[in-house]
Amino acid sequence: WFRERIWTLDYLSGEMTLHEAAPAATCGKTTALHFRKDENGEQTHHYPRVDVEIDGVILPFLFDTGATTMLSAEAISAIDDGKPGIRATSFIRATVAMKWKKAHPTWRWIDKGENGTGAAMIEVPSLKIAGNTVGPVWFTMRSDGTYKRMSELTDVQIDGAIGGSALQYFRIVADYPRSLAEFCTK
Repeated sequence: WFRERIWTLDYLSGEMTLHEAAPAATCGKTTALHFRKDENGEQTHHYPRVDVEIDGVILPFLFDTGATTMLSAEAISAIDDGKPGIRATSFIRATVAMKWKKAHPTWRWIDKGENGTGAAMIEVPSLKIAGNTVGPVWFTMRSDGTYKRMSELTDVQIDGAIGGSALQYFRIVADYPRSLAEFCTK
């Protein structure tokens, strides 16, 4: 229901606003929202992709404001932040997660981080979106096949989904008609 509309998703204040017209830019840190399009340039699906830089590599992610996980008891104990076990997350396909784990043995890793699936979780110290560097950000691992199927709805093969564990640092104006998002940290 985000499609063809303009939203402010203010994670900093916990507010969400639907706009009739695009509001004036407040921080000027914008990035493209990429959509799958037909041969006439019309959107065929309304699942936006954003590019995120992690560890010097730009990765394509689904913009997923609803990405949620349920932490295992092991993860609740390891993270130890006093927050609820059901929470926002971001997702990463297994191949990328395993590369990160091998390249960065100091990044926190929880073998059975997600209750129910037993999926591993990895904490990325920082990432970059629209010129903003934020972090840390927890990612829950998903099979590569999950994102092969999901990529049928996006413009390119995606590596995961960027959700609330990363978006929590921002006030975002998601302008679906103009395929643009502004990410502000204040």
